[in-house]
Amino acid sequence: MAVRRAFANSVLLLILALGLATSLFFNFRSLSEIRSLQGIIDEYALREKILEKKVQNLQDAAVPGPDWSERASISTGDPREEALEDLLSRKDLLPWEGVVGGTMRIPGKSDIWFLGPSWCMAYIEDGHIGGYMLLSYEIPGPGGIRWKLLDAAPLE
Repeated sequence: MAVRRAFANSVLLLILALGLATSLFFNFRSLSEIRSLQGIIDEYALREKILEKKVQNLQDAAVPGPDWSERASISTGDPREEALEDLLSRKDLLPWEGVVGGTMRIPGKSDIWFLGPSWCMAYIEDGHIGGYMLLSYEIPGPGGIRWKLLDAAPLE
């Protein structure tokens, strides 16, 4: 009977030892994974700080544009969109005629930049020649935009 009890205790002790060893194995493995994940988190936190700094530098270097929210009160819709559409339709403002059968135009909305409170620069081309024009503009009331060509420079 004593031998049986000793054997049973030995088996129980062996099972407990295996359970403890298994638990320690998975615990150390989990700790290793946690450390690895913490390293990844730290790396992304550093990248986030670097990107935030780059965004701040870009914002500091950006040319201020008009306050569209202020102009929304005198506009029937989105004042920026209205200004873009209006300028794209204004062939009378283009400083040069097209050459070799080309039609001078502003290629698209992405070729128009608003500067400060009332200036605009646009790239123009006809497929053969191109350049930039600088304009001033005023939005006196709903549905009206006044443009004035200030300067133009062809690309060499």
